[in-house]
Amino acid sequence: MKRSRLRRKSKTPRPWIDEDARREYMRLHPACELEPHLGGERWADILRTDFRIMLDPHHILHEGGVRWDLPQNLLAVTRRAHDYVHHVDAIGGGIACIYAKLFNKTRTARDRIREVWRSKYGRDAVGSVCNQLDNGVVPEWAVEMALSLQEMF
Repeated sequence: MKRSRLRRKSKTPRPWIDEDARREYMRLHPACELEPHLGGERWADILRTDFRIMLDPHHILHEGGVRWDLPQNLLAVTRRAHDYVHHVDAIGGGIACIYAKLFNKTRTARDRIREVWRSKYGRDAVGSVCNQLDNGVVPEWAVEMALSLQEMF
């Protein structure tokens, strides 16, 4: 059974949207890629009270409403982790997303992912993490991940 659209389809072409690629990514990633990397007191509270474990696709980088549906930019995350990253701890959650995507990858694979980020968004997410570390805005629970990202490159 095919689901109906909740929103009207835009008449403006949006080359970054690829629902088939998004669906395929979610099929290949049946477990949350983010939760093992989240931490802090607020996340512990959410784990005790929020039981929404259905998976959503999460775009690591997004800018101006543009969210590229590419495997290098997607993570499979639970609804509770998705809400946490967007509404509770954007900086720590963002670092955890970047770390989850690059974690346990070869140097070549990490470089390819970063190249896609640069080509589609004109910036490198790891550079943003370094800036956040320099500015002292990284939550305590995410500092080790941020430093690890910095050391990867």
